[in-house]
Amino acid sequence: MEYYHAQTRMRVVVLSIVTSSVSIMAHATPGVPAGAAMSPDANASLFEQQTRGASASTARADRLHAGVAASVRMAEVDEHRVLAHRDNFELVGRRLGVPAALLAAIASRETRGGRHLKTDGYSVFSGNRGYGMMQVDARFHRPQGGPSSVAHIEQAALILVRYRDRLAKSHSTWTTSEVLKAAVAAYNCGPSRVRSLTRMDRYTTGRDYSDDIWVRARYFAKRMGADAAVGRALEPGDVRRGGGLGRSGSSQQTIP
Repeated sequence: MEYYHAQTRMRVVVLSIVTSSVSIMAHATPGVPAGAAMSPDANASLFEQQTRGASASTARADRLHAGVAASVRMAEVDEHRVLAHRDNFELVGRRLGVPAALLAAIASRETRGGRHLKTDGYSVFSGNRGYGMMQVDARFHRPQGGPSSVAHIEQAALILVRYRDRLAKSHSTWTTSEVLKAAVAAYNCGPSRVRSLTRMDRYTTGRDYSDDIWVRARYFAKRMGADAAVGRALEPGDVRRGGGLGRSGSSQQTIP
């Protein structure tokens, strides 16, 4: 309202319109185009390609076997912690044009929805300077907000978006869904190490980072209200199985 303070003599109806506009602008993300809002079918891109799911080492953490079913089960275990922050994921997803379910899945993979965080918001694993549910590397970024806050999720999502846009330029023949999945791999190992679709996870932790997260994202998309027809594609029988993680230990900010 400060911008319009000098116009206090304007008619109430005009002032009311201005107030509404300012209120909307206050919720905009600096540097993000207004047109970046997520489309209603944003989750559909999560179901446009097949994935192998969790590797053997990732699945072993929950005493499971490698594959899609393991990723689904781990997402189920994390669901109550992850979806406690559903509103935050959805808000950031709308702002940046990223599927909220994908952000939720990254939180599941990185910290099991916050279970692997100390009281100060940093990782419980020694030597890891990752902060928050989505593990922003504090060595290279100043952490924003609380460990599960909108500010934190948005900071992490902006890293993902930056890598998505970079990969889209360098791999113009890849589909939108393929580029987004590649950005997930880059979030862990850096965009310069994501060079092909078939070996996307070659340098990621456990060599399954994007494959595992992609399946978890499909699970959360279904739980967060994705179209039922799309959600049916989640069934393990529809997807190739495969397998290799221990701790996620995202290093997305360390490699250009």
